[in-house]
Amino acid sequence: MIWIRRRLRTAAQFLAYQDLDEPALHALGVSREQCVRRVQLVINGTTALSGGDACVELLRRCRWPWPGIAAVGGLKLIRPLVRLSYDAFARLRH
Repeated sequence: MIWIRRRLRTAAQFLAYQDLDEPALHALGVSREQCVRRVQLVINGTTALSGGDACVELLRRCRWPWPGIAAVGGLKLIRPLVRLSYDAFARLRH
């Protein structure tokens, strides 16, 4: 997570689900199982997106050059590829 914080230059707060207890996860609107499978993006206390969609939205909220990369990842024809790529990468983490 340190690498992400340094490189993305965003106001987003990064939390490791392992550091949160069940009530804290519930307050964010996510379950431990969801967090194990995919990254969760919580905006204003509501779970907004997960997986590849969360990555694209996070990049969109960062400083240059990341929003340009997010714009490509958000294209209708590219988005399914982003989701598949994220899921394949996430499976390799464990």
